[in-house]
Amino acid sequence: MTVADQGAPPLTFYTLALNYLPLAQLITGATLVGLAHLERGDRGRGDVRGTSFRRESDQIRLNGAKILVPVAQSLDFMLVTARGERGKLGVLRVPASAQGVSMRHYRAADGHVMGDVRFAEVSLTGESLFEFQDVEAALDEVLTFADAALCAELVGCLQSLLDMTVEHLRTRKQFGQPIGSFQALKHRLVDCYASVEQAASMLELAAATASPHWQSNVAAARAFVSEHARHVGHEAIQMHGGMGLTDELAVSHFHKRIVVGSLMFGSQPDHIDRHLDLRSRAGVRPCDSTLPLREMLSVEEAAFRHEVRSFLERSLALLGSERGRERHGGGDLQRCPGAPRTTGLNKTSAEYRQPPCALFGLGDQGAHILQAVLFALGVLVMTAFIRAAQRVEPFTKRG
Repeated sequence: MTVADQGAPPLTFYTLALNYLPLAQLITGATLVGLAHLERGDRGRGDVRGTSFRRESDQIRLNGAKILVPVAQSLDFMLVTARGERGKLGVLRVPASAQGVSMRHYRAADGHVMGDVRFAEVSLTGESLFEFQDVEAALDEVLTFADAALCAELVGCLQSLLDMTVEHLRTRKQFGQPIGSFQALKHRLVDCYASVEQAASMLELAAATASPHWQSNVAAARAFVSEHARHVGHEAIQMHGGMGLTDELAVSHFHKRIVVGSLMFGSQPDHIDRHLDLRSRAGVRPCDSTLPLREMLSVEEAAFRHEVRSFLERSLALLGSERGRERHGGGDLQRCPGAPRTTGLNKTSAEYRQPPCALFGLGDQGAHILQAVLFALGVLVMTAFIRAAQRVEPFTKRG
């Protein structure tokens, strides 16, 4: 059954579930549906190569295998990605109890139940096939939401690890005093706290779906959060000592979840490559900053940002005009305030060592403008630090 024709709007996974799956049963949990997409040998988000289907009159035959299907043994239906006879990607609704479907269940390193599913000449009705105008785009959007949700889970693990580690350092005593009073552990704990706060900020970036660069921002958040989550997990185990590795302590379980979650749908280099690729396709230079987004700023912060940006634009415009006048002026070397004026006739090797502003071709007015710009940047940075300090309560303060 074709659910999207040439004149219909693109079908997304949401409208698929809304129109062709028992939505009420999905909400109550009476019916469980999972996505079977990854295959053996895939890297990152996967590329369907080994699972295929063919039409036989009004029937469809499905062959192939999928791996890492969450809670496969409990699913009622699976949405299976497969390629047709012409190589076009499609999505099929496959009952988990269909003849020809076999599963192998196992637990991942973090304890979650996964399953490898094999399809051997599985016979399906024609209504089981959902054709999309752009199934790759729909699938990419679904996996982007999954990455954002995984970022939220990892940030929650980070916060839990930090809380447990702070409590341990307060109660564990050595030499008659809490080990949290030792300067070395304080510094390591502050680093963990900074990582948690930065990861939470990146999660806010990933949650801003209204941004035109949302998918690239999610990829950046996944790469950043995964790296810092592993760092905090390692530090939490180190500061707990040997018992941090035992199953009796929740620290080890959080860390295992971080290790597995940071590799789901791609490793950190995969997400970095995806972020750079999406940004380049959007015409954004890699060095351009994605923060702060307008939708993440308060009214006061947006006004302050506009004021600083306007000042910098005016200052840089004046700087450009000053450099133009110096460039088309006399034959003397451009000089900074206080620098001696020299000519091309009496220059020595020492006189070539001009002040730094002269090396950039700045005159007197340009040097003053540059100083004003640097001062404005310093004020901006200090204001950001002051605001952050006012919002954050020191975590070492006793309850």
